[in-house]
Amino acid sequence: MATITVQGTQPFTFVHVPKNAGTSISEWIRATQPARCITQFYDHERLQDLPQVLGWTFGVVRNPWDRLVSTYHYLPHLNASAMAPDVNTAAAQAWLLKQNGWQAQYPDFEQWIDQYPPQVWASPGQRWTALTGQWEWFHPSVTVLLRYENLVQDFQQIQLRLNCWEPLAHVNTTERNAYQQYYTARTRNLVAQWFGEDIQRYGYEF
Repeated sequence: MATITVQGTQPFTFVHVPKNAGTSISEWIRATQPARCITQFYDHERLQDLPQVLGWTFGVVRNPWDRLVSTYHYLPHLNASAMAPDVNTAAAQAWLLKQNGWQAQYPDFEQWIDQYPPQVWASPGQRWTALTGQWEWFHPSVTVLLRYENLVQDFQQIQLRLNCWEPLAHVNTTERNAYQQYYTARTRNLVAQWFGEDIQRYGYEF
């Protein structure tokens, strides 16, 4: 989905990090805020990439090991219709086929993670890559930082600020085992190397 700015009496900006409940929150914003006040940016822009940051800001962080397992299960279901409405569908689908490259047989997690850096989230012209840390989306800072692991409770801070208590639905969920079961010692350490800054800043453990 999208990073979103909302104008109005209480303007705000939601920074959408991929695979951090962004679709659920984007849908909540569109359902509760006037459409005329909403501007959406479909490339998961980081805070520093936005042409204008409105009002207070918020986003969600997630355990990096869990986030990669979620990405692994999500990609086979991704298609052009789920992308920005102004993207050429044929071109978008061709890009997805090229990037995934595993349409005949989806690999197991260990094979997939070995190809993660070059294969995933690498659209031409994009300002971020597969190895961009979550913290970079929020540079230099956000007003409210929520945790995926405690999202329903943390999101009450947003509902309180907007005086809107519409429940937050959970969309784009996948059925899977606990993320710890997917990793070997080697792949666990790979993620720790790639996202060490996130792990340190936000206090995550395997």
